[in-house]
Amino acid sequence: MLVILEVLLEQQHVSRAATVLCMSQPAVSKHLKKLRDLFRDPLLVTTTEGYSLSDKALILQTELKPLLSALRDIVENETFDVQTTTSTMSFYGLDTESCAFFVRYLPFLQRQAPNMRFTVTNRPADPFKLLEAGEVHFVISGLRPTYSSHQIYHIKICNTRFVGIMGKQHPKATIRNFTLNDYLSCKHAVVAISGLGSSEIDDILAQQKLNRDVAFKLSSFSLAASLCETNDIIMAVPDIVATQIEERYNIKLFELPSEVTPTPFDVHLYWHHRNHQNVVCQWVRRQIINKREEV
Repeated sequence: MLVILEVLLEQQHVSRAATVLCMSQPAVSKHLKKLRDLFRDPLLVTTTEGYSLSDKALILQTELKPLLSALRDIVENETFDVQTTTSTMSFYGLDTESCAFFVRYLPFLQRQAPNMRFTVTNRPADPFKLLEAGEVHFVISGLRPTYSSHQIYHIKICNTRFVGIMGKQHPKATIRNFTLNDYLSCKHAVVAISGLGSSEIDDILAQQKLNRDVAFKLSSFSLAASLCETNDIIMAVPDIVATQIEERYNIKLFELPSEVTPTPFDVHLYWHHRNHQNVVCQWVRRQIINKREEV
């Protein structure tokens, strides 16, 4: 009954819920009536545009997800077999993590667990809130929680520093020691992975009462790499991303001038307390920890 309630609240439509559950519409309607009687609430409210959730249904939806997740974990813990498990593991990572880690980790995990499924989301959101809400199992990020939470665990995957990239046909591609003047005379692309605030390099320049010519502000490293490859554009990227870009594009890496080099940062794997003892999540963590030396 709880699974039916979960799907009804997700789909907000009896026919769609019936399709997802592989049940007949009358059967789902019958269960909806029982649920309405049980909770003394309509749950799904008819509107001019279809159905919407009642106030109580919204509360139930929030409370139901971690409850069912915990129940599924109990079942999974009793039956986990890496060769046969059909579990779905969900990850959150911005473009940096997608370029540097998911292209390595997910195929590796899938080879070990051929029937396991994986989802990756990078929609604008606080990744740690997604962990707390049970919407994802793992976060891979160079970000840190902005608040203290004893429910969130983490382990360092790697440390990364920033390097510069430019197309091999760039007029300054032959320069061996890139000076601050060389850097400031170029046009730049910036990837704003979080969409928040200015970049660290611009903050560093502002402290020196300097600025650079930012021609492109983008949300994707692959798009930025394409622009650098075919235009007289340079960009600063984490070295874990730069190595991926170098393999796929006609790109040259170079050392940034010391005057503008951002602080290196650590990338961590995060997970929530609710999944700490989950055997599937434990297995995934072990594989990532064993694989991290190769990044």
